[in-house]
Amino acid sequence: MAPSLFSHNNREASAVKYFEIRLDESNLVLRGSEDEASSVLLKGTLVLCLSEPLRVQGIRLRFTGEKRVGWYHIGSGPTQMKHLEEFMRRSWDFKKSAETLPTGNYEWPFDMIIPGQTPESLEGMSETWVIYRMKATIERGMLQQNSVARKQVRVIRTLDPTALELAHAMSVENIWVNKLEYSLSTNSKAVIFGSKIQVEFKLIPLLKGLKIGKITTELFQRQILTIRVSRNNSRSNSKILAVHSDEYHMPEDAETENIEGREGYIFSRAIPVPQSLRKCVQSFDALDIKIRHHLAFNIQLHNPDGHVSELHANLPVFIFLSPNLPIDDNNNLVNGGGQAMAIAAAELTELTPPQYGLHEFDRLYSDIDPSGYMTPAGSHSGAATPLDSRSRSVSVENLASMDALASTDFAASVLQNRLNSLDAAGPVGSHRTARERSQLQSSGDDSLEHNSSLAGTPLPNTSPAGGYFTQQASSSTELTARNTPSRRSSEEGGGQTSPQHIEFSAEDLAKVPSYSTALQSNPRTPISEGLPTYQAAINPSIPGPQPPCPSPPTQSL
Repeated sequence: MAPSLFSHNNREASAVKYFEIRLDESNLVLRGSEDEASSVLLKGTLVLCLSEPLRVQGIRLRFTGEKRVGWYHIGSGPTQMKHLEEFMRRSWDFKKSAETLPTGNYEWPFDMIIPGQTPESLEGMSETWVIYRMKATIERGMLQQNSVARKQVRVIRTLDPTALELAHAMSVENIWVNKLEYSLSTNSKAVIFGSKIQVEFKLIPLLKGLKIGKITTELFQRQILTIRVSRNNSRSNSKILAVHSDEYHMPEDAETENIEGREGYIFSRAIPVPQSLRKCVQSFDALDIKIRHHLAFNIQLHNPDGHVSELHANLPVFIFLSPNLPIDDNNNLVNGGGQAMAIAAAELTELTPPQYGLHEFDRLYSDIDPSGYMTPAGSHSGAATPLDSRSRSVSVENLASMDALASTDFAASVLQNRLNSLDAAGPVGSHRTARERSQLQSSGDDSLEHNSSLAGTPLPNTSPAGGYFTQQASSSTELTARNTPSRRSSEEGGGQTSPQHIEFSAEDLAKVPSYSTALQSNPRTPISEGLPTYQAAINPSIPGPQPPCPSPPTQSL
């Protein structure tokens, strides 16, 4: 009996035991708006497991971003409007030609950059969505069934900690003349999806005998969809959905509170946000799709004459997805219980900066006791002048002379005077000639070992009084002397070398050549008795100061 073609295809199809797209992160998080968010990396591996050799024509992987905008228009009859578009695409070809794969396991890594301006995923609506999909295909040829693996990627755009939606508290305050003074507020405009919106009410009756009745708070979602038929022709659809409604009846025996010298009521209500994208989606504005949310308030006022008045007010809110509260494949919040609410509240508290009104009476820095800190006693930093920019850690230098000049500009003469004071106030032996410095560097550690007997000998303080680096105590002078290596000249019979005074001009030191000029200057400045002039540094044709030529060696007979 001849073998069946279909049985042959089934046998080859059963050779593929495992074929899957593995992603390092299935939820890609973009932090900030489209103009601020950084790019993210989509990375993963395509895995194939074969129990038998398999003949393939190619193995390909494709990533696509698709949007669909649609609604039903009710006129003479129900008409559906829809528009489907693919706005992003990326492909990988792991096998481009026909070949037979032996039995075994195969892995093909892949990655791509998701730009920061990429629209986030929008799921949960029946006729409109923005989704990202991955599809891997093993092409088998004609009359053979291809093996396919699919994976969905969710792009989440969350708020940056510097977003205005987090920094600004939303409130509506007004006075209904001779009736009511009211204030309705939320801590922040931004709300995490699946959490609760905390609304604070502050109501002060201005009419004697006025009673507050039922208070209704509703969360609404408004969607504006646009389909561009041509360049100058488009169709739009606007729809408002009621997401959640909260009713509160003011108790008749409710006690009033003292609000700035007046009797009123203060209370709060928690408005829950649904934990399913099929009931409420996040705020969205991209690809001709706009989703907005707001709170609508209706407060009934029972007047003394018996008629009922109503107060209407609105507050906008911005709902965003949190990467710490994942959503499953059915668009429901994973573990949306009390633990998830605690995580959402902690995250929003961490992102939201402190309000100024809550920190007006915080303790000032000037009131803190400086004892126990590394800052020297009596040294206070000037305005916008950190202490570390002028002094070393645990320094005993005279910083008080600079406190008065912390907020002023230094002239060239002042800098010149400071340089001269620095040179004159330095410890003895700290300035050496170029010849002695080169000899000290060439001698290495031997010179330090040779002069180790001088380490414990304190040197006299020859600094003039009032210098910028004036030593304050003998212990600091001894510390400087111990940390400064000294060298005696054998030609002078062990006498100590005197410091070399070099005059520097602050105007010349302040001149900085341009980058192109520096490229054309001398590549190397020779070590000499003095610094090169500004003209010599910027002009390659002018030679700089040359080091003294060593005398030829002589030999005694």
